[in-house]
Amino acid sequence: MAVRKRRGPHTQDPQRFAEDCTAHPVLAGCKVYQDIQAGATAESRQRLSSNLSDPRVAAIVSLDLGLSRGFTDKSLADLHRPVLVIAAGWPSEELPARLESADLARRLPQASVRYLEISDATHFSFMAPCKPDAVQLIEQNDPGDGIICRDGDGGRPRALIQQQVLGVISEFLAQSL
Repeated sequence: MAVRKRRGPHTQDPQRFAEDCTAHPVLAGCKVYQDIQAGATAESRQRLSSNLSDPRVAAIVSLDLGLSRGFTDKSLADLHRPVLVIAAGWPSEELPARLESADLARRLPQASVRYLEISDATHFSFMAPCKPDAVQLIEQNDPGDGIICRDGDGGRPRALIQQQVLGVISEFLAQSL
């Protein structure tokens, strides 16, 4: 049985994240974590485990965050700032809301968190709309990456999803700050 050090506020636990990725290897966050070799050296593990809090931040907005399962439960429970967690609800094996944004929202103090799942949004719906020929150009250079221009099948256009997101964020920040 591994013994973990108790970590301070707003920290990542590289061991926790690595174990989670063993259980969920298909997740995009796990692939990125492995590709960039985060936590591969003692120095990078120490940086990830350091206190990441910033007293200047008065409220937090998360747009379909990945990699949050590495945050320690204690560090999230100790986060006493208003947090808006917005999840892309379009079904995705690589970025499932239940293992990403919903998990983050569950582990934050319930008195200060607001969770919204947008059913027709994908992870990339929060990015700027793509130009008309973008998918073709992207696919020529980086096959498979044209996905960043796609939203949920049969869903609203990205611009409408973003109007909703902007309204929700504006209301949240007006109430929180």
